[in-house]
Amino acid sequence: MAEPLKNHFGPSVATSIADMIVTAYPAFDRERFIELSLDGFDDLELTPRAHQISAALAETLPEDRERAMTIITASLGPEIEDAELTGMEVFRYLPFVFFVAEHGLDHFEDAMTTQYELTKRFTAEFSIRAYLERYQTRPSAGCGYGRRTTTHT
Repeated sequence: MAEPLKNHFGPSVATSIADMIVTAYPAFDRERFIELSLDGFDDLELTPRAHQISAALAETLPEDRERAMTIITASLGPEIEDAELTGMEVFRYLPFVFFVAEHGLDHFEDAMTTQYELTKRFTAEFSIRAYLERYQTRPSAGCGYGRRTTTHT
């Protein structure tokens, strides 16, 4: 029987994220973050674990969500080449994606920047949906988002 995926997303993920955040935000309350992240962690499946870590980020990063997303972006590791996108290690970015979806909606530009950087390391598919729903008609400079185009054949 295969080992459950959640076992590959264990307590070390919270510790790794804490270490990443501290590099960009030395005032980060690392111990409180880890405590909040791991409270009841063993009983949770993979996605709820990531949501719990995201909630711990919300509690321990600055309440100014633009600043919080700037810290997250600054804390991200190096970009990952396509050939490296294997294994569960990239899933450490899932709590960041959930944070952007849940706490960045009122800060469109900063959230888009953070999601753009996350896509170089993981995926933003779990966060972009919230923005597509809220900002269906928002034009964005240079990328064509929100613009209707007609194709002639």
